[in-house]
Amino acid sequence: MRPRHLMACAGVSIALVLSVPDLCLSQSRSPGVVTADAPVFLFPDATRTPLTILVKGTTVSVLARQGNWYRVEFRDARYGVRTGYISADSLDVQQSAKPPAQAGPRSQEAPPSGPSGAAQRPPPRRAAARTPRAPVTISINGGLQTTSRGFASASTFDRFAETGKLNSTYSGDRPLMYDVAAQAGVWRGLSIGIAATQASKPLEGDVTAEIPHPFFFDRPRTVTGAAPNLRRKEIAAHLDASWSTPTTSSTRVAIFAGPSYFKVTQGLVTDLTAAEVYPYDTASFESVTTIEAARSRWGFNVGFDVTQRLSRYFGVGVIARYSRASFKFPIVAGQNVDIDAGGLQLGGGVRLQF
Repeated sequence: MRPRHLMACAGVSIALVLSVPDLCLSQSRSPGVVTADAPVFLFPDATRTPLTILVKGTTVSVLARQGNWYRVEFRDARYGVRTGYISADSLDVQQSAKPPAQAGPRSQEAPPSGPSGAAQRPPPRRAAARTPRAPVTISINGGLQTTSRGFASASTFDRFAETGKLNSTYSGDRPLMYDVAAQAGVWRGLSIGIAATQASKPLEGDVTAEIPHPFFFDRPRTVTGAAPNLRRKEIAAHLDASWSTPTTSSTRVAIFAGPSYFKVTQGLVTDLTAAEVYPYDTASFESVTTIEAARSRWGFNVGFDVTQRLSRYFGVGVIARYSRASFKFPIVAGQNVDIDAGGLQLGGGVRLQF
């Protein structure tokens, strides 16, 4: 073989040897360690909202390199295994299978000793992988309870050796609602959380009474009037399990359900005072006697939440929650009225994620 042919073969051999590491990286997975807290993007574009932030020391699998970006596979505490792009400046890539320094018979020789004999030392220990902590999300919402909770009560009373009747109707105007919640991820898309809601509004009642006649039996006198400023207040604590799934890199939809503990305070009409003048054939309304009673009971709630993340820590969202509990409130001794609490609540507000 001519010398120039030998030189050409040698050049090809050297090129193949030098290309082996790059081929290994591009065709196989290589471990990598995040060297500083770094965002991961769905595409190699730093202007987008990141999928998540990997903390320093997190171990990832490097799939490929694209310019100044690495495409990596990592485990998300909420969504499981995901892929994305991370800046090459934030990742220390460790070759999983480097070729020997020299081929042929010399590879059988003992590696040199001294500072250059790094092969004799055990491989350096990689930084321990740190699982990204489960995110904690706090939501603050305002809105409206759209379900009307009007009701009516009926009671009786004794007067002039007869039984009178007192009927009251209570408006169910839609009150304003406030909702504060906190939840933490426990496994992939599963989270647990607690929420507190409050709905309050002054109500009015219409009262009708049939008052017995002091001189004649079965000749009741009808009196009507109004009972203003009957306060209705509902406070509920909800313990929920939530399952969420991302629809885009920055939008998340979650459904939730769980038990609810209600405390309801309600103003009720218990008696009516009427003005009567001889010969007592008619009576006119003067005032009502009211009480403010409070009761507590367990119920349930179910709903969904849609969150649009605007930055790493901040976002906005909307929430729909349906809750329900039923109570018996006393009007007078031995006589009760049935009242339902909760309803469909619609609102929106801010989301804070840590």
